[in-house]
Amino acid sequence: MSDPQEHDDGPDEDSVLVAEYVLGLLDPEEREKLRARLVAEPELRRELALWQSRLARLDTEFEEKPAPERTLPAIEEKLFGKPARSRHGLWESLTFWRSLAGAAALIAIIAVGTNFLRPPQLSPSELAMQLVAALEDQGSGVSFVALYDEHSGMFKLTALSGAAVPDKDFELWMIGSDGKPVSMGVVPMSPMEMPVPDDMKSHFTPGTMLTVTLEPKGGSPTGDPTGPVVAKGEATLI
Repeated sequence: MSDPQEHDDGPDEDSVLVAEYVLGLLDPEEREKLRARLVAEPELRRELALWQSRLARLDTEFEEKPAPERTLPAIEEKLFGKPARSRHGLWESLTFWRSLAGAAALIAIIAVGTNFLRPPQLSPSELAMQLVAALEDQGSGVSFVALYDEHSGMFKLTALSGAAVPDKDFELWMIGSDGKPVSMGVVPMSPMEMPVPDDMKSHFTPGTMLTVTLEPKGGSPTGDPTGPVVAKGEATLI
């Protein structure tokens, strides 16, 4: 559920608010306020149609099944210890959201903030050209979320947890159907955006695996992964 005050600053905040409305995360008072705005604001109705189009395929792909009541407290305790973090902490927990409905990566993208994802006004066919990957930690405490927009050719990566390691760098690898890791470069713990090279675009498809390894400063000296895998995830269509 959102704090209504978080959504009074402009169109980006409205985009997040509408996304939460479609996902059913608003409380009754917030839902009623947004419904009244939808009647009066055509731009907001277009934003609603955009998010409904994004999420429509989830209606048929995933069966709704409530989690046991103990699930949330147990996950919070395991991840964060006691006392458990506030509900906002869940927006940073990819493991929790993936376990709920299989829509974790989409939720995580919304959580990262509108600087990471500003939903473009695209047609439903163009929306299907986007891939997302939740790179979950492999016992390292490091996790990322990645978005690739084939329409624009841009790749975005944001760290959700973890910290830089002195005298080391994190390096991102794309592993296509041939199983060969291809470096996408050293990645920071701050949000980044870059164009995908033309010779890599055809290999970036649903099922493509992204991994992050811990390498010497400046990246792998051999052109192949040399350090441990700290995070990995599979790209899927949204």
